[in-house]
Formats: sequence, structure tokens, C-alpha cells
Amino acid sequence: MKFGKVLQQSTQMSPSAWEPYWADYKLLKKIIKDCAQIKKEEKLQGDKLVKIKIKPSAKEDNDSIRQSQDEMNFFRTLRMEIKKIADFFIKEQARHTSQVAAIDASFQQLKTNPDSAEAKTALMKSCVALYKELLLLENFAVMNFCGISKILKKHDKWTGYATRNKFMHTILMKQPFATYEPLLHMIDRLEHIFMQATGSSIEQHDAQKS
Repeated sequence: MKFGKVLQQSTQMSPSAWEPYWADYKLLKKIIKDCAQIKKEEKLQGDKLVKIKIKPSAKEDNDSIRQSQDEMNFFRTLRMEIKKIADFFIKEQARHTSQVAAIDASFQQLKTNPDSAEAKTALMKSCVALYKELLLLENFAVMNFCGISKILKKHDKWTGYATRNKFMHTILMKQPFATYEPLLHMIDRLEHIFMQATGSSIEQHDAQKS
């Protein structure tokens, strides 16, 4: 299955309110096609003048990209997409941080009155609901990261430029959705709270219900 289809399925599985914040893979792919067409025309013109094909240097690549409106449009749009994804991810992660803190506080309160079935049930429901939201946010991070990585690979393949490795290192790997350690910590914390409160994992709990 092509990645664009996989990305679309992930988008449909997530809350509808998240839809505007996913990477616009189709748009980026369309811009790349425009870049590739211009690059092909330039190559055909160049072949008429130069018979020996020499691989361009990184500096020549950069100069060529700066002179191309389509290339500049691609990287400008790509940066805007990354910022859109990062801003949304940061906002959602912060919102969930406060929710995990509230659940943690409820767990501490439950430990002072462990026989309260009502409090334990409420805690379990909160843990399961938030846990699923966190997994969706993790999927959002993973799929968007993969989407940007794949679109860069496609860009280089279609245009002949070598931009992916540098862009990944200097831009993409520094984004909050690239490693998302705070999110992983929250997932681990919820698993721990649920296990301590019930003696079973969230996965086991869901399996028993199904």
C-alpha cells in the first residue's frame, strides 16, 4: 500500500478536529512534480550544450534550488507544514500533561482509601480513555515524521538533488514530534498507575472487555 493511502487511513482514525494539522502529503507531492518537470526541461537544455554529465556539488545544488521558484516554494511549504504539525503536537502534549497530572493526583488520593470501588472505577476509566488519546498522538507524531521523511526522499529522487540527509539532520530531527520523550513518559506513567491500581495492564483490561 502506498504511503499516501496509509497516511489517509491514519488521519481518518484520528479525531476529526486533528485533520487540518496533518502533513498535506498530496500538496507537497504536487509541488515536487512541478519541480521535477522544470528540472527535466533544464536537463534537456543542458544536454544540448554539455555532453559530459558531471554530478553537481552541494553548492551547485543550493544555487540551483535558490534560482528555482518551484524549489523555493517546495521548501517554504515544507517548513510551514512542519511548523503546523509541531505547534499542534506541542499544544496537545501540554494539554495531556495536565490530564496525566490530574489522574496521578486521583491515584495518590485512591491510595489513601484503596477500598473505594467508585474511585477505582473512575480512575480506570480515565486511564483507559487518556491512554488511547496518547497513543493516537504518538501515531500522529510517527506518521507525520515518516511523511516528511518520505516526501524528502521522493523530492531527491524526482529532482536529482541531494537535500534529504541535511534537512533531516538540521530541521526535522529537532522537531518535538521527532522523539517525543515527554509523550512516551506520560504513556509509561499511565501504564504504571493502571497496573498499580488494578493489578493488570491496560492492554489486558481491553482484551478482557472484547
